[in-house]
Amino acid sequence: GAVTGLLYPGKKLNDDTLIVVTNQKKLHKVQFRSSPLAALQATAEIPLDSAVDYGVRVHNGQVLLADAAGHLKALDANRLDLVSAVKLGAAVSNDLWIVGDQLFVETRDRQVHCFELGQQLTKKWSAKLSGSGLAGAPLAAPDGAIIFAQQNGLIWAKNIDGESIGQQFDLQQ
Repeated sequence: GAVTGLLYPGKKLNDDTLIVVTNQKKLHKVQFRSSPLAALQATAEIPLDSAVDYGVRVHNGQVLLADAAGHLKALDANRLDLVSAVKLGAAVSNDLWIVGDQLFVETRDRQVHCFELGQQLTKKWSAKLSGSGLAGAPLAAPDGAIIFAQQNGLIWAKNIDGESIGQQFDLQQ
């Protein structure tokens, strides 16, 4: 069937395959085929339990998505089977970010959650956000620290175990 109501341009699985989410609560695997004629073909489709408000990510053979009901899911990228699911406690309020083998998810209850990516989504830690959401993707420092910047000017760092590193810095002061 046709892919209609496209919300996100999708994420590449490989050179000729995309993952696409639509506003009809469906996830599609779309492939570019060059023979006999050049065309896009939906090769797989699965229904989603809830709308996906932010884009999907693809990492190490898994499709990662968070839905409006506050579920974080990892699907096998080839079969689109559910591999792992976690209830976040609140809906996602920002993009999903991957730094190394860690997935960072911001939720509407003003928390950022860190998950280890592997066969299962393993929650490593959560941290409360002060006053505003994240301003963009966390950054990995050469020493292994993860640096966060918030929209209100706060900058802070944690190690991979979620322990604070140094003091937070306020760009507004």
